[in-house]
Amino acid sequence: MFQLLRKWQRRSQELPEDIIDYKHQCEQLVNKYETLLDQISQYMQTEERILGKEQAEVVIPPPQDTGIFELLAIKGELLRITEECDKLMNKGFREPTIAPLQKEAMELLISQLQNLRQYSDQIEEALLDFEEKLMEMEELASTRGLRN
Repeated sequence: MFQLLRKWQRRSQELPEDIIDYKHQCEQLVNKYETLLDQISQYMQTEERILGKEQAEVVIPPPQDTGIFELLAIKGELLRITEECDKLMNKGFREPTIAPLQKEAMELLISQLQNLRQYSDQIEEALLDFEEKLMEMEELASTRGLRN
């Protein structure tokens, strides 16, 4: 997704220090984002054990196994990363560029941050849908538990 940043690694010596620093901040944000995506993937695979079952098979999970708390933590981290992305984009828009190479580098970085921001919105929607399903299944499980 952000492979074009690698193109600029060879040209880093031609860029001013502030743009190189900005590029490193963008790369760190991408790394945080990729780590969060791995965490989301692992979480969803774990929670599929609840969501993948028929309603008749749903059992009450132990309190320490309730996935909703981890989901809230993931959503909080996504929000933090999204805010950091917005701050970096705003900083990039304010960054003065003089030479064509500087302008091209900044446009590339900002474009990639905009893509990251769009992915964040899509993931947030998917997490909200997942949260709804998880809440429904946990509610069903607790209702069944109260009847027993």
